[in-house]
Amino acid sequence: MGDMKRLINTVDIGYNGSVWIGLEKGDIMVWQWSLANRDYYGEEGTGFRKWSEGEPDNGMGRQLLFLGFSNIKAVIYLLEICIYKTNIMVNNNELMTWREAQLYCRKHHTDLPSVKNQRENNVLQNLVLGSGLMWIGLFRDSWKWSDQSDSSFRYWGPNQPINRVGNQNCTAVWEGVWTEHPCMYRIPFVCYGVKKTQQMVRVRLTTKDQNMDLTDPDMREAILQQIRKELREKGMSDDVKLRWKEHPDGTYFARKKYGSPKEENMNLQ
Repeated sequence: MGDMKRLINTVDIGYNGSVWIGLEKGDIMVWQWSLANRDYYGEEGTGFRKWSEGEPDNGMGRQLLFLGFSNIKAVIYLLEICIYKTNIMVNNNELMTWREAQLYCRKHHTDLPSVKNQRENNVLQNLVLGSGLMWIGLFRDSWKWSDQSDSSFRYWGPNQPINRVGNQNCTAVWEGVWTEHPCMYRIPFVCYGVKKTQQMVRVRLTTKDQNMDLTDPDMREAILQQIRKELREKGMSDDVKLRWKEHPDGTYFARKKYGSPKEENMNLQ
C-alpha cells in the first residue's frame, strides 16, 4: 500500500487521466493471498490450504470463501472477516462481494484474513460458526508483474477487472485505483527504480613495497577487485558497486608514514 501512495504522489496534481503500471495478464491462474506483506507470513509462508472436498473446482472468475475453503463467484454477497494486525474481527452488519469486502477491510482495518496454519484455521472456524459463509483473503488470478516479482498486492477499482474475454491485458492507475485496458493504448507511465544510496568508506592499506605505483589505473583496479571479492564472500550483494573516490587534486590515495621506516600506511577512499 505504501508503493501505491508513493505512485499517486508521483503523478502531477493537475493530471486526472490514467497511468500505466507493470501488471499484465498472463496465462496461468494462481491462488494467492490478498495481504501481500511477506513479513506477516514469516517462516510459515503463504502455502497453507484447507480445501473442502471437491475444491477448488477451477471455475473462471471465482474467489475463495470460508467455511473449509471453497470456491464461489465473487459477486455473491457474503459476510466478511477482517484482520487488524494480529487480531481477527468479524463484521456482521453488511453483506459484500469479495472485492467490496477487501476494500472495506483495507480502509478500516488491514485486509481480509490470511490463514497461515491449522491453528488460525480453527480460530476462523469458531468465528464462522452460526454465521454461514464468510470471505477470507485467498483469491485466484492470472495477473503478473513485468519485473517478475511475486507480489499478490492488488488495488482494483469497483467492477475491476472485468474478466471478460478480450484484449484488456494491461493495468493502469486511474483516480487512485487500478483499471484494465488494452495494452496498445498510449497513455503516460511511471518507471520504477530502486533508490540508490552512496556510502563513503575510508580504507587503510599497508605495503612493504616502496615501489608500488598507485597512480597506475590497473593497480587501483586490481586492489578494488580484491576488496570486492572479499566483501562478496562476506555476503555483499552483487548489486553493490565499488569505486575509488578521486581527490580534488586528481589523486586517490593519501600517503602517510608511520612505525617502521620500511612500512608505509596509505589511506584511500
